Amino acid sequence: MTIRIEDFLIEKPLCLIYWKLSNSSEPVEAYFKKEHEVKHISSPEEIIYWLKVGEVRAVILGASSFEELKDFKEVIEEKVPVEDRRKFFLIYILPSVTTLSPKDTFVLGANLVINPQDLNHFDKLYEKAGLYWKNLYKPFYTTLEKLLEEI
Repeated sequence: MTIRIEDFLIEKPLCLIYWKLSNSSEPVEAYFKKEHEVKHISSPEEIIYWLKVGEVRAVILGASSFEELKDFKEVIEEKVPVEDRRKFFLIYILPSVTTLSPKDTFVLGANLVINPQDLNHFDKLYEKAGLYWKNLYKPFYTTLEKLLEEI
């Protein structure tokens, strides 16, 4: 992918969306457009590109089956540095998952899983999962900041 200068000029954090569902992505896009630049992606490599040129805060992968998303999962797990992965919220939207399921969330290595039937409640689901995520990583980031100050 060719680096475009206008991509470096984006001032808002990024929300990347891969959407291959019959359901509308409108509830998701409406939520993120408030404070993010929403970019639709079509390949896993675009995640790497956007991590290089912007501040990615959310990656949303919606598809009819997990098979369609295997390449995305592989790139995120194998090519995205751990410190970069911790900075963005990974959301899978799949008919095969139970919304907010700890098991599905863990198996997929996600921060949030949503069944497309529950998309009308996206804002509340995201905020609930976001609070959990912030509480989980707050000690990590506090320690990291103190360590960096000492260096």
